[in-house]
Amino acid sequence: ILSFVPGHAVAQTQPVTASPAAFTLAPRDLGDALVALGRYYGRNILFTPAQVAGKQSAPVTAAAGFDAALKALLAGTGLSAEVGAD
Repeated sequence: ILSFVPGHAVAQTQPVTASPAAFTLAPRDLGDALVALGRYYGRNILFTPAQVAGKQSAPVTAAAGFDAALKALLAGTGLSAEVGAD
């Protein structure tokens, strides 16, 4: 589970069930990008609409793994994420 607080986020790890192919995504609304990332990797990403309002994701090109893809999506948004245990 990934949740955002202003300027910081906390995530709980869950098993990755995605295929070994790298995650690639064009820039888009940050909320939509986070939902797509969560679906791809089988993770829950929690955030409020206010936290992502007006923010665009950065492009993700062949990110190897959830952490790399999440870091790429959040680049330049002023948000960060922290992955923790269940």
